[in-house]
Amino acid sequence: MVPPALAQEFYRYQQCQLENNAQFFHHLNDTLELLRQLISPFYKQAQELVDAADLANHPDSFQTLFLQRWRISLTLQATMLHHQLLEQEREQLLAELQERLALSGALEPVLAENDTAAGRLWDMSKGHLQRGDYQRLVEYGRFLQQQPELQKLAQQLGRSYEAKAVLQQDAQPEPFRIMVQVPAIQPEEVSGIHQSDDILRLLPPELATLGIEELEFEFYRRLLEKRLLSYRLQGDAWQEQIMMRPVTHKQQDQQPRGPFIVCVDTSGSMGGFNEQCAKAFCLALLRIALADNRRCYIMLFANQIVHYELTAASGIEQAVRFLG
Repeated sequence: MVPPALAQEFYRYQQCQLENNAQFFHHLNDTLELLRQLISPFYKQAQELVDAADLANHPDSFQTLFLQRWRISLTLQATMLHHQLLEQEREQLLAELQERLALSGALEPVLAENDTAAGRLWDMSKGHLQRGDYQRLVEYGRFLQQQPELQKLAQQLGRSYEAKAVLQQDAQPEPFRIMVQVPAIQPEEVSGIHQSDDILRLLPPELATLGIEELEFEFYRRLLEKRLLSYRLQGDAWQEQIMMRPVTHKQQDQQPRGPFIVCVDTSGSMGGFNEQCAKAFCLALLRIALADNRRCYIMLFANQIVHYELTAASGIEQAVRFLG
């Protein structure tokens, strides 16, 4: 809000702008008195302008000069007011930042398990909390460290974070490369004797029959029938071959972990150590919820149901209220 003195001075300045020369001089003494009562920074300068002016010869120029100087003074006052407001907001923001830093630093060992949880703490510390408020969280964090069974049980709760295999049966055939063994183009290894018409690999006795005139026709007959004894050569080579086969794709979909909904009995039988264990257990679940980016609801039931969302924007304030 604009200070009343500045608002009243500005309102009087607007009235003087609408007045003609005669009206302005008629109300000039009233204007000076108002400036004096409002303790305006322009009062001293206005009085000097009136004392030094030649009102009889230059009334119009005096009114213009007077309003110009007055406008400059009002602008300067508004600027100084803006600076004061900005300085107040800066100090308030710094105080809030220091408070949130202190709060996050005190609660980080209790609630921050990883970077995700640490970032959530900054969002959850927007409430107006005092040091004595979140000290209760620290106390229950220490109590939780002394109860490893509660922490172990908290780790086992919630929807399991397992991969679910999804098969795609209608996948299109895709080429794949495989090494196969094929006969060599020029086999070099002798593996035995067989009947063939290979002249280059004939046995010496077969060649001898060709030199005997009585057996020459017999040689040609066996050549046509591929019954000449010759060396058997063999050899294998490995080469790459591209084949087509249907491919079945398997995808691993991570199943999201659900929220925690914790129901706490608040009847008379839950007092003392049972109440401490229940609250510490909820604090352990809150720690897991922050680390896994899950939500955590607490529902108290006895005569009526009261619920808190510990992972909301004001989660720390809700947690302090619940633990109290």
